[in-house]
Amino acid sequence: MSFTLEKINSNLLDTSVNNIFISEFMPQADGTFVKVYLLALRFAQDDDIEASNEKIAEVLKIPVIDVVSAWRFWKSVGIVDFDDDGDSLSFSVLFKDLRALYLSGSSLDKNSANIATSQNTYDDELDIDEGDLSSDTKLIIEVNKDDGVKKMFQDVAHIVRRPLNTQEKIKIIKWLRDYNISCEMISHAYSYAYDILKKKSPAYVETIIMNWYDKGFTNLSQVMSDFNVMNDSQRNYNKLMQSLAMPFKNVSDFEKKIIDKWYDDFNYGNDIILKAAENFIYTAKPSIAYLDAILEAWHKEGIKTVEDAERTNELYRSDRKNNNTKKPKARVKDFDEREYPDDYLSDTYEGNWRK
Repeated sequence: MSFTLEKINSNLLDTSVNNIFISEFMPQADGTFVKVYLLALRFAQDDDIEASNEKIAEVLKIPVIDVVSAWRFWKSVGIVDFDDDGDSLSFSVLFKDLRALYLSGSSLDKNSANIATSQNTYDDELDIDEGDLSSDTKLIIEVNKDDGVKKMFQDVAHIVRRPLNTQEKIKIIKWLRDYNISCEMISHAYSYAYDILKKKSPAYVETIIMNWYDKGFTNLSQVMSDFNVMNDSQRNYNKLMQSLAMPFKNVSDFEKKIIDKWYDDFNYGNDIILKAAENFIYTAKPSIAYLDAILEAWHKEGIKTVEDAERTNELYRSDRKNNNTKKPKARVKDFDEREYPDDYLSDTYEGNWRK
């Protein structure tokens, strides 16, 4: 006879994380290093999982060398320990008791105070090729010392709605170097691609940056000046849609060609176009086509200014008023009107229509 408990899915269990780690160590460490620590801690508390650096790399979708770099960092801080020969990617990690470190007082204070310097020196003694991904990790830690770069990474992570991985950060650093642009331009390029154009692709972001590089832009003010010029038509589209009481309507390519005609061929500005839009009160279905008919007529009449357009509108309103106030002429009837029940005509014609 024996007694056993049904095994519970480990994903339904909890992982215990000491508040000392959350308060003292996590805020100042690289995000990837924090993820490695927490996932390994979860594995350490579950006897049924065969944990390894390769397993952590697979789950987090990062290179295994980045996992090793994380352990070397946490060892330099003093909250884990392992035997490191400098070459092996597989070793046993011991999580130190943070409560014991806390009770020892000075040891914890020293470790947490030196996190910033540890991030840059924990593996300086390692001889790693420039092409090795761990060198990328060291590069990220190094550039993160710059407040502008750090803020840029935070801004981009906010725009893409998730933390940036190592490869993405390295790509951004290379853009800064290769295209000689500012951190603000990187953030703006991501915002323009993701939020305005709805192109959620780093490759598209680089296309935008390359375009700015080809134009010789090196700061955000140059970008914004060009942005206003490039998007003048788009801003006009939006303003016209608001005037049509359809601010969320997507303008078709055909309608854009019509609008471009007003600006390019008729040489009309927003003031005249919006003046024409005042005539929407005379139609039940305002549209680009209705507005185009008005502007076509104005162009043929030689209207070029807002004053000309206003006079034309006044004449049109006056003519409509006069026409609406004219009494209809009395008609002579040479027959006797017959009285029909209210539903007679509708029933009769409806019946004929159905036949």
